[in-house]
Parts: sequence; structure tokens; C-alpha cells
Amino acid sequence: MSIYQDLGMTPVINAHETITLWGGSIMPPEVLEAMREAAGTFVSIPELNRRVGERIALLTRNEAAFVTGGCAAALTVALAACITGCDAAKAERLPDTRGMKDEVVVHRCQRNPYDRALLATGARIVEFGYSIYKASAAQLESAISERCAAVFYFAGTVYERFALSLEQTVEIAVRHGVPVIVDAAAQVPPAENLWRFTERGASLALYSGGKGLRGPQNSGLVLGNAELIRAVEINAAPLHAVGRPMKTSKETIVGLLRAVELFLETDHQAEYRRMMKQVRRLNASIEGLSGIETDLLPTGRLGQQYPRGVVRLRPDCGRDREWLMASLMEGDPPVVVGRLDEDERAVYINPFGLAPGQEEVIADRIRALLEG
Repeated sequence: MSIYQDLGMTPVINAHETITLWGGSIMPPEVLEAMREAAGTFVSIPELNRRVGERIALLTRNEAAFVTGGCAAALTVALAACITGCDAAKAERLPDTRGMKDEVVVHRCQRNPYDRALLATGARIVEFGYSIYKASAAQLESAISERCAAVFYFAGTVYERFALSLEQTVEIAVRHGVPVIVDAAAQVPPAENLWRFTERGASLALYSGGKGLRGPQNSGLVLGNAELIRAVEINAAPLHAVGRPMKTSKETIVGLLRAVELFLETDHQAEYRRMMKQVRRLNASIEGLSGIETDLLPTGRLGQQYPRGVVRLRPDCGRDREWLMASLMEGDPPVVVGRLDEDERAVYINPFGLAPGQEEVIADRIRALLEG
């Protein structure tokens, strides 16, 4: 870690999420080695995109695939593909959408900061449904106009609570001749989610390369319909289209391929058991401390296949979770944990990014704070 020390920085223990703010996930040595090999020579990037796309499509049971510069970039170029099709002249015009279908339909309950990437195409977001009540099929029907280029669907338990099911969404969109694109950025593991959304009728499914896949943080993946993937290619770097600033390097493209290969070779049930042991050890180390309660959740915040430990500060503790989170971040090393959506007095500890033994470091820190 001397490079960070030279910069006057202290690395954190990430018990929160594989989010960009904290550097995504930790890449396996095999991914780093593949990137090192890729860095040593020159190749045609368009050809590399196609060859790697063919390999990833075969591995993930999809018609086609394309590597992007992160999942937010995947949102932009996927929607651009739906707007322009394979018309290169239209692709060169974006974000000028005059004469093109330029509306994208999104559940109101699924609006989030990532959907800003859709606006880069020049499209207009059309909302339907409610923020805190269940959407109806009639609302989606009325939201799809002749100008609709696509329906976007954000996967994950937090986003799907008040949404139509993906199957309902696909059925209505297909009847109107409109593609459905699923943002599944954080929906792996499990591995079958790499093909589950397209098998359920989505035209394209989008993933972050730097989260559950443990690939380069600045990588993303578009999977699905072959014709739309061809349209993605003409809207993406290195061509001079709306995706040109979202560049992928040869190292990133090759690194993500190797990450996908390793991900599909992994025994994810064994990984789940390993992470469960970490959570149980942490809980056992702090159970009985005055002022707190511990719990265990079987899945991630968006339904991912990993467990989470929960620490709840009781009212008689005299402290709140903001104090606990801030205190953990002020220590050495800093520890970042997550706010539990369901309980304003609780935090969660996600083991996905923890090295062996770091759960004990976290437990020691929590114990010292509460006993002190």
C-alpha cells in the first residue's frame, strides 16, 4: 500500500458495497495478469471488442455482448442503440434526436442518480406509476407513445418493490414493439443472473464489471440481442459517437473477459458459506455488548447472493448510527459500513469486500467504541 501512503492516504476496510466511491471490488491476480499482458502490445480495439464480445456472449448464454467503460456508460450506449438502430448517420448526430424516437419510459419508483446517464443521449425520460404505491399495467400502456425508444427497468429488491414485474413490463413493451433494457449492475452473484434477464425477455441487460464480477472498476457489460449490440457498437468508443468519451482500453476489455471467465468458474455456494462464517464470527464477537442488538440478513441490499451482518443501536445506548459510522471512519484503518434501509438505528456489514480476518478488526473496533 506504499503508493497510497506516498499520497498521504490510508486505505479503508470496505464493509459497505462494491461502489465506485470506494473503488469497486478487489481484482483477482489472474485479472491483473491478463491486463498486464494486454498492455504490452497494440491491437485493433474494434476487433478486440468483437472477439471479446463473442467469447463473453458464449460464456453467458447470450446472443451478443459488448464491453463498455462502466455500467453508466452501458446505460448511455444501450439507449443510444435503441434510438439510432444501426444507422451510423443517426449515431453521429446524437444528442440531436430530431426525427428519431427519443423517449425512454421508466417506473417512477425506479428513478435514481444513475438514470442521468440516459439523458446524455438527448432522450427525454417519461415516468409512470408511483413512488410508494404499486404501478399498474395501464399506466405503462399509456406511457408508451410513438416516440418511445425503450423501456428501462432497474433490477434489484429496492427498485422492484412498487414496480411491475419484469415479465409484465416485457409483455406490454413487446406488444408495442419497444425493447426493454434491464440495469442489472449489481445483480451478480448469482451467476445465472448473467442470462436470466434476457431469458425472461429483456432485449439487453447491463452489468458493472467492477462489482460482483470483480473485474476492472471502469468496465461494464451489455448482453443480449445481436442487432442491438451491433447498434451499441456504432454508438460506443472508439467511434466518434455519443459514447466516445466513455472509452475502454485494451487492458480493461481483456481484464473483464478474464473476470467473467473466473466468475463462472467460481463455486459461489462455497463463497457464500465463507462469507457467512465471517458474518457469524463478527456477530459472535460483539453479542452481549451493552446497547446493541445483532442480526443476520441472508442477501445483499439489492437481493445479491451474499449475507450481511446487522448492528442495531438501541435507544438506551445513548448514541445513533451516524455516530457509529463516523467513529468507525475516524479510526485506523477507517471502516466503512452501510445504513440499513429498514431501520434508522441500524448499520450493516457486507463481507463481500472483506479480506480474511477483517471481520475481527471491525468487531474489535465496535467493541472498543461501545465499551469506551
